[in-house]
Amino acid sequence: MTQYDLVSDPGPSWEDRQWLTQDQATSLFYEIENRVEAYGQAHFHSMILQPGDSRLVWVASHAYLPYPARKGKPYCELIWLTTKAELTLWLFSARVHMPAVPPNGLLRLRPLARDGLGMLNRLPSDGHEPEPIDLSRFEGWTIKVVDALEDQPEILAKFESTLARGTEPGAAQIAHSIKTLVEIVRDLEAHKPS
Repeated sequence: MTQYDLVSDPGPSWEDRQWLTQDQATSLFYEIENRVEAYGQAHFHSMILQPGDSRLVWVASHAYLPYPARKGKPYCELIWLTTKAELTLWLFSARVHMPAVPPNGLLRLRPLARDGLGMLNRLPSDGHEPEPIDLSRFEGWTIKVVDALEDQPEILAKFESTLARGTEPGAAQIAHSIKTLVEIVRDLEAHKPS
């Protein structure tokens, strides 16, 4: 395996899901760091597997609060790429009242809209520019959004029109891009097939 990506759909209630508190986020960050230090050298290295061999590595890069009262699990897709450029998709069916596969590309767009709202909440409201780490996070976020909208050119053009070209984005431009994606997701949900 050379790359992996786990996509978890928060479902139609993506805007209403509870956020981690700052204490929870800090605690989680240190827990992930501790696990990487404890297991990283032993598990996260390149290896060659012979026919019939297998190796399981558990990586935690994202965490969210559970569904209310642990009422189920969302639809998820685990995608990985091998050294032979073979793409494999592993589906985890949802155990909540939602369709197995979200329509209209919402699987990748809902979490991105939610992440965008998280960035929006951290933007300064007094006109100051965001910290460099926020700019780096925003740039990575825009790449994921563009990739998720690749097969919907008209919607992609609408989103790309919010991005600054050749200049570093300011807080107002970042906010505009995030709000545009949230609007796109709400519109796709309103017009999804029955």
